[in-house]
Amino acid sequence: MGLEGDVLGIAGSIPGSPNSTSRSAVLVSLLTSAGADGVFDEADLRLLGETFAHECGHYLGLFHPVDFNSVTGTAAASDPLSDTPDCSTQSQCLANSSLIRNLMYSTPVVNISGEGIPQNQLTEQQRAVMNRYIAVD
Repeated sequence: MGLEGDVLGIAGSIPGSPNSTSRSAVLVSLLTSAGADGVFDEADLRLLGETFAHECGHYLGLFHPVDFNSVTGTAAASDPLSDTPDCSTQSQCLANSSLIRNLMYSTPVVNISGEGIPQNQLTEQQRAVMNRYIAVD
């Protein structure tokens, strides 16, 4: 599967296999992360780092706290963890500061000035899921 359009990254599976397979990978698009000008500024570098951490979170077993139906804009699914906030619409989700700052939120979010909001938080249960993933070669 290639990285196309606005896709920032892809994890091979959730969780990723501890064995070498065709899906044992995390892919991150440098071109998409660099923005329209193709040059990394400070915000682009932060987005790249957050994208890599987000995709590694998937590989270690984390799902998005909420996913959306692209047609209706309503929440279509959520992770099974009880300490990640719930919401039912995109506007409700965007109003939840702790949700949109979560590393595993499904998309980058910008504030009213157009600046990216840092997404670098994990809940206690999310950290526990990642800490349980063990793969030793």
